[in-house]
Amino acid sequence: MQREELDFQIQLDSKDFVKFNLEYRRMLYVWFSLVYFLIAVVLFLLMNNDTPLTPFKGIFALVVGVITVVVVQLLLVVTLRLQVGRMFKSDRLLQYAQHYRMNPSELSVQSQVGDSRMRWEELYRAVEYPNSIALFVGRNRALVLPKRMLDEQMTNGTQEVKRLIRECLPPNKVKFKR
Repeated sequence: MQREELDFQIQLDSKDFVKFNLEYRRMLYVWFSLVYFLIAVVLFLLMNNDTPLTPFKGIFALVVGVITVVVVQLLLVVTLRLQVGRMFKSDRLLQYAQHYRMNPSELSVQSQVGDSRMRWEELYRAVEYPNSIALFVGRNRALVLPKRMLDEQMTNGTQEVKRLIRECLPPNKVKFKR
């Protein structure tokens, strides 16, 4: 059964916010990894260019590159978790419960600090991540809807929200997995 209006409440916790930020920045980390891998391999080979390149030296250069990527990834993830955790704790607006009402004409968000209504065409884009759906109201500002909360409050909550968003936004603004 499809509903014309969806009504649900979201109260983010620190874990939801950290997960979203990790998912949002995933491709950036992939590119960082590739760059650091290449830099580590090239530097290793340049530092050891006094002898001809052998298969052993090539394999060792690749191992150095992989170790560098692992260390850099661990540092990026730990730094992000700490930074985003602190950001969440210091931002009261993120911690307030938000009441969402979605219908084909508008998206309404209410919290204890105010109400916001916007037409669907005002949204920048909607993106699905493994653990959440993000409704971007600007290039780097999103309303985060954790899938687990949607599914706890509504039957097929995630699917219903995705269906309504697909109906209300043009296809070029929707980046959902099937």
